[in-house]
Amino acid sequence: MTTPSGLLAWGQAGEYNAVDDRSVITALANTRNGVVIAAALSAGSGLVVNIASGWLAVANCGDGTCAVIGSRVAQSVTVPAGPSSGSLTSYIWADVNPDSALYTVNVITPAQAAGRSGVLLGTVIANAGNNTSASMTLTSAAPSFATVDGVNIATVETGGAAYLYATKSGMLYVESRNPPAAAGTLVCSLQDGLHRSAATATDGVSITPKWTIQQADMVAWSHYRLWTSGVGHAPNPAAAFWFDVSLNGVGFARVTFPSGTYPAGTTFNFWCEAHAQLDTGAVNAFVTIKVDLTAASLGSYTTVASIINQPIPKSASFMVVRTNLAQVTGGSADTWSSVFQRDGGQDPTAQITP
Repeated sequence: MTTPSGLLAWGQAGEYNAVDDRSVITALANTRNGVVIAAALSAGSGLVVNIASGWLAVANCGDGTCAVIGSRVAQSVTVPAGPSSGSLTSYIWADVNPDSALYTVNVITPAQAAGRSGVLLGTVIANAGNNTSASMTLTSAAPSFATVDGVNIATVETGGAAYLYATKSGMLYVESRNPPAAAGTLVCSLQDGLHRSAATATDGVSITPKWTIQQADMVAWSHYRLWTSGVGHAPNPAAAFWFDVSLNGVGFARVTFPSGTYPAGTTFNFWCEAHAQLDTGAVNAFVTIKVDLTAASLGSYTTVASIINQPIPKSASFMVVRTNLAQVTGGSADTWSSVFQRDGGQDPTAQITP
């Protein structure tokens, strides 16, 4: 069987125009690469796997540039049969050769993918005794090339996850797969189009994850904002309840709603907005929290609390919003969103008022 191949988009053999074209693609892609339109896989005869036309990807060329690749015609590859016991995983991988302006689609092992240029198009799992592709599990690589305008960032088709980072220089970038340690502070985790928690709360009262403030972000006047919202139920029987914001688990700016704020058992919407801003020494922070409650036909209830110069270590710290609603008889809080934002630094005019 002939190994599938094709020209790189904008590709030209040689050095001058080819590398210039790929540099343009790299700049427009902001160095990112991944699948744009998934390569649909289907079983062919014997051990053949068919790759439908229309797939598209941005591939890492291995030389500091990216290339756009894809196919307008159907292609096919041959995969290995299943082992005598256990299972065998194979990758359908698009390799690129920028000097010849070509890509080839090959079947490789997961170990061979480590550090390899190109892009993953799909996975094939063959169980013991599988000797036809029809008996194997074929999985197309999900679109993973996130775009800044929101296309293919966090949908079911992209695996339902994306991660937005902010750097201390004010730049934002998106990773559509959970990345390794990144040069920036994670400010938003998206799943299936909703803002979700980036970690699981473990103390029983937290309604947001412990959003981390990276040590590299510890510069004067850095400003952090954390939002969370959801639906709550007033305690029944009536009792006081609170929301608060914590920095590194110490010191709480707490907003308390007195007993009878709403009739017992009332359903209300809540919106919490917490702020922390480092002072010039980058070891203390002004902290404020504002909580809005709104119940249908009963109006709204808003209150604010603050702490000035809450000490925090000059290292990675975290910010979290909590409430005791679920610990008060008849009370509850059902959080659906959590968003963390980092603003500025080195700008005293941007400071918040405690």
